[in-house]
Amino acid sequence: KIKFNEKKLSKFFNNGFDTTLGWKRKENTHKTEEIKGVGEFIKNPKFSNYKINSYAARENLSHEKYKKKIITFGDSYAFCRHVNDNETWQWHLSKLTKTNVVNFGVGNYGVDQALQNLNKEIDNYKGDTKIVIMMVVPETITRIVNIWKHFNEYGNTFGFKGRYFHDKDDIQWHKNPIDSFEKFKKLDKYLEGIKTDDYCYKHKFLKDKLSFPYSVTIMKNYKRNLPLIYQLIIRKILNLFQIRNENLINKPWNHVLKNNKKFSDSLYSKKNIRSLLKKIILKFKNDVKERGMTPVFVMAPYLHDISKNSNDKNIFYKSLLNDLEEDLMIIDLNDRFSYEKNKNELYVSPYYGAHLNQKGNSIAASYIYSTFKKKKIL
Repeated sequence: KIKFNEKKLSKFFNNGFDTTLGWKRKENTHKTEEIKGVGEFIKNPKFSNYKINSYAARENLSHEKYKKKIITFGDSYAFCRHVNDNETWQWHLSKLTKTNVVNFGVGNYGVDQALQNLNKEIDNYKGDTKIVIMMVVPETITRIVNIWKHFNEYGNTFGFKGRYFHDKDDIQWHKNPIDSFEKFKKLDKYLEGIKTDDYCYKHKFLKDKLSFPYSVTIMKNYKRNLPLIYQLIIRKILNLFQIRNENLINKPWNHVLKNNKKFSDSLYSKKNIRSLLKKIILKFKNDVKERGMTPVFVMAPYLHDISKNSNDKNIFYKSLLNDLEEDLMIIDLNDRFSYEKNKNELYVSPYYGAHLNQKGNSIAASYIYSTFKKKKIL
């Protein structure tokens, strides 16, 4: 029987729970956090601050006075985690366009959740708003087939969400199955249905799960498990002797993230899942156009996704973006980042999943702005 820590669950409900979306940042809140990815150890961490304003968007310092002509949605790369409010790409784009580029990004959202968030918010901005940007990372393809985050990101036990399913030639949204405090407490009642509908449960969680007989389950996925066990033993020895070697302590976590990325990248070769992602992006286009606004889809690559040169057409997600270019404006930041000599300087750390730093966000904003000017949509 699954039981949640009631104190931690209550804190989650007070600070971030959303019935429809699963989680969302609350209005008029602020936070200071270490600049690192979850699970990483950093000897001398730096800190970043963010503030959520009265309309549930990220504070856009010195630009709130302007008209809200551009609204942005997406994941933590849209939110711009690990930088300050005046270091986001929306802040830089606001400066370039002399508008208030509104930031509705939410960490760990897939394009599916971000689209649901868009449809909750966008009607409040009819009139002024001309452009709607959706920015996500390539890993969004995993998030659209995941319902319980724990089945994909082990330990993220409070994260439940709805998802889209194919419905003949269309897609249909199935709402969040755990949408109340009471359902969290009675999770066992809903768990079998979640397992059936969550692609990650069968194709990732069960494959990674270690169970009796352990020697058999370890060897089933030995390329992942043996290095991980070795690295965890090393980390335990280091901690025992209080040796704070940043590189060795972070190795197990980095190994897990590397394998998560391999799984996510592989989904682009799955016809059904790739088709689902394409249909969600096209629904984003249609929902925005119906409101008389211009939709723009932006792909934000992880550091390890950036191609060695701008002519590389073998990027695992590129063919999907090429398929979509006839339908809406597509911007792949990979096309710009590939020109940078030292690509590490664009991100807060070299770890898998690290976010863009101020320089990376500034370059992203400039590239988005130049594309807008080239396409004459400003």
